[in-house]
Amino acid sequence: MMYSIPNHERTGISLASLLLITAPLSVVGAIYTFGTVSVLITICWALLNCWLFTGLFITAHDCMHNSVAPSRPRLNERIGTLALLLYAGLSYSKLLAGHILHHRHVATENDPDFLLHHSESEAFLGIRWYGSFLSSYLTWHPFAWMAFWFTLFDRGVGISVPAMILCWIVPQVLSTVQLFYFGTYLPHKGEFAPSTLPARSNEYPHWLSLLTCFHFGYHREHHEHPYSPWWYLPTVRQSKR
Repeated sequence: MMYSIPNHERTGISLASLLLITAPLSVVGAIYTFGTVSVLITICWALLNCWLFTGLFITAHDCMHNSVAPSRPRLNERIGTLALLLYAGLSYSKLLAGHILHHRHVATENDPDFLLHHSESEAFLGIRWYGSFLSSYLTWHPFAWMAFWFTLFDRGVGISVPAMILCWIVPQVLSTVQLFYFGTYLPHKGEFAPSTLPARSNEYPHWLSLLTCFHFGYHREHHEHPYSPWWYLPTVRQSKR
């Protein structure tokens, strides 16, 4: 079933632009107010930054499905490239190649997002899978990218190292855990009936689905309708009930 998405391109570009602007501004704001606000505010701000980093990655993911600016593929690719640069200097082309394989070979040995597993503890499986997930996409480039900017802001601008670690680096790393846990581990772990799509969705209400991973936990709907952007997945899910 194909969905006609009202104001698809206008909404997609608007939300992508909002995240591209607010994510770096939020990090800068958190860093520059570090030490002048309460510990509770700093923690809440760091969690907000984690969520915004996740939003950047989800934006790039939607660009890989050409669902941010469907009629403007060059703009769509540029938005995805910028989102990943702001996220951690990741390669759009490398992630795109891996994501194509993920959708083509869901939850198999040819799926770079998947780890073949049998009976083992949840914790051990999660750690092994998370490591495998990162190793499928990480190269030296994002480490060099992050090291360059961190050193520049530290030595060149004189920004507090603890502030950058707590308000920028820690939220960034936590967002990878958020993306992995809600967007890969929970949807694809365990056994599935033969000849069925090996992807499941969570049962979270829409507000919690948005908070946990920009509706990426509605993962079965995403695999069935990969062209649907993150903000439209609740509508797709609702229409199937």
